[in-house]
This record gives sequence, structure tokens and C-alpha cells, in this order.
Amino acid sequence: MNDPREKLQNEGFSREEVDWILERAVELQRNTEEKKYLDSDSIKEGAESAGIDSKFVEEAIRQVRAEMQREKAATEKRKKTQRYVAIGATALVVVLFFTTQSRLNSRMSAVEA
Repeated sequence: MNDPREKLQNEGFSREEVDWILERAVELQRNTEEKKYLDSDSIKEGAESAGIDSKFVEEAIRQVRAEMQREKAATEKRKKTQRYVAIGATALVVVLFFTTQSRLNSRMSAVEA
């Protein structure tokens, strides 16, 4: 009877209540701790003590890593796009400036003549 879920269920809590209690406890702990980084072994040990099968933890870790890579790639793509937009906008402003300058010079010459 080392499983905390079994202990809570034996005290009269439903499976849903047990899940909610444990999830809430994790959330409260997470909110009070400083940001810490844990290695996958520590995560697996903690999950095992909570009665979570390691294969599910490993899959969750894999999914989180994949999502982090997707987010990183998306961020890099966004930055690259923003860079190109900024370069294009700057080029447009420069072209408009020189075009306007040229037209003003032409009109000024016409007025002076």
C-alpha cells in the first residue's frame, strides 16, 4: 500500500477526487518553489513514487521535448520573417525618400529657371 492514490481512495475519496488532489498538490508545490530544472531521472522517480508508470512518463518527456523543438523552430522562423519584413520596409522607405528627393530637386530646378 505504497501507492498514494490507493491510500487516498481508502480514505473515501473517488478516483477523480484523488487525481484532482494530487494534481492540485503538484500545482501548489510548483507555485511555491523557485524555478528549478529537473533531469528526466528525477522526474521518473517522482512519478514512480506517485504511482505513475515510467513508460507514460517517458512518453510525456518525449512529447514535451518535441513540442519545445517545434516552438523553437517556430520562433526562429518568426524572427527570420520579421527580419525580412524589416529589411523590405527599410528598403521601401529609402526608395521613397530618394524618389521624393529627386522630384523635389526637379521642381526646384524648374522654379529657379
